[in-house]
Amino acid sequence: MAKGARVLYLTGKGGVGKTFLAERIAARLAVLTGRVALISLGPGEAAVLESDASAAPDDAVELHMLDDRAAMAQLLSRVVGLRVILDRLLDSRTFSAVAAAAPGVRELVAMSFIQDVATRDRYRWVVVDAPSTGHSLALLAAPGRMARMAPFGPAARVARDLETFVRDGRRFRVGLVSTPEELAAREAVGADD
Repeated sequence: MAKGARVLYLTGKGGVGKTFLAERIAARLAVLTGRVALISLGPGEAAVLESDASAAPDDAVELHMLDDRAAMAQLLSRVVGLRVILDRLLDSRTFSAVAAAAPGVRELVAMSFIQDVATRDRYRWVVVDAPSTGHSLALLAAPGRMARMAPFGPAARVARDLETFVRDGRRFRVGLVSTPEELAAREAVGADD
């Protein structure tokens, strides 16, 4: 994947300030580098960016909220390709139930959404306000798991592409947000004893 923005994926225990930090980093990156995408994967909406003297112009940070149906349509268009089949799949209750229940599909959809935003030419940076650490581990591992489960065909190609995207340390970085409390710090680094 040669083109696209650099991604900063922020995760940590709930309530430690990930959303606040993601917004501040996005605003600062916009001042330094130009247009930035801020993706919210967590529940609810991200707070409105407050402006101050050093903040970016109002339109320099674009907020993207994960829309499960639209993101699923984007991912399926990469796998299926045919619009007629894609529309039928999205309208099928059976397909929707299977997709919702299948392990890793929702996570793969979210990672595909991040990749889609990051490959748009108008951004230099994408800041992701990600869910808590436990959920993020499943999100970040989903492309690799899917590539191993379906090793052939268009789904495998998409999964391998996503896995390459996530593993590219020059383009995709994970930041752990924590408070100086033992429980928050232990969860951020994955200690569970």
